[in-house]
Amino acid sequence: MSEEYDQHEASVVGACIQDNGAYWKVAGTINSGDFASRFLAETWDAITQVANRGDAFDVVSLSEEFPLPLATLARLTMDTPGSANAVSYTH
Repeated sequence: MSEEYDQHEASVVGACIQDNGAYWKVAGTINSGDFASRFLAETWDAITQVANRGDAFDVVSLSEEFPLPLATLARLTMDTPGSANAVSYTH
């Protein structure tokens, strides 16, 4: 990734991509304005749009529907330790 991200912010987004159910655990507590990184904010908005439609999402579907680079999404997801701590990443 060319841009440096806050580890907690990146982990929230990565956790939600890894486990779509994690999105619903944190969606009520954060929004795209909470992210310092424009890329993470845009990714969060994309995830929110897809989740609110009731559709599943992953790195491929997000990169196909939105102007988000597949390689960066994949790296973000791979760098996330897991989705179990998604809620704690929001603090």
